[in-house]
Amino acid sequence: MYERLQQVTDEAPLPVAVWAAHTETARSQAAIEAEIIARYPVAAKALAQKGVLWAVADPELALEIQRSYEQLLAEAAAARVQPIMTWLKEQGFTAEEFAGMPAMAPIFPNARLLPWVNVRMSSR
Repeated sequence: MYERLQQVTDEAPLPVAVWAAHTETARSQAAIEAEIIARYPVAAKALAQKGVLWAVADPELALEIQRSYEQLLAEAAAARVQPIMTWLKEQGFTAEEFAGMPAMAPIFPNARLLPWVNVRMSSR
């Protein structure tokens, strides 16, 4: 990346991958599983026996459990991403979000990235 930044103009838009780290206040995997089990008690047996909350005999119920689980995961990811997205927008940057993942790809002009990279490179 450092070489690429040296080769492009200051105005060149460059996407950067950002992963929003899990924090102590973020909803944990265990909390999400507990919420699903509270809604669907049969999911506890499925998780214990097969390692998957929606590994139940009824296909319709399995799909409902899986969708509920995926929705909770997406909500947890969005909660991690939202503060970063808010800051980026306040700074005038745009970013692509990835539904269900605590990740985004903001676009920065080279002139804003290069100083950050120079600091990281010089601290090595």
